[in-house]
Amino acid sequence: MKPSNLPRITTARPSNKPIQPPSARVTQSTLNRSIDQRRRLKAAEYSSKDPVQTNVKTRGEILERRIAQLQQENRNK
Repeated sequence: MKPSNLPRITTARPSNKPIQPPSARVTQSTLNRSIDQRRRLKAAEYSSKDPVQTNVKTRGEILERRIAQLQQENRNK
């Protein structure tokens, strides 16, 4: 097979970013929706915590507390 018969893999594009199909493209509205969702989840997470500790915690701190809580429960079994 001569090299000229091989399918060309590279295409002339100004950038090296792959072309995304329209469905995979992130529009501003979907971005806003996902940010909104994340905010709502975070708010729900904090409101479900005991009201004494209303100060905002990082995700790490919440996870650490949960791990400690589960370990304690395991010890009590």
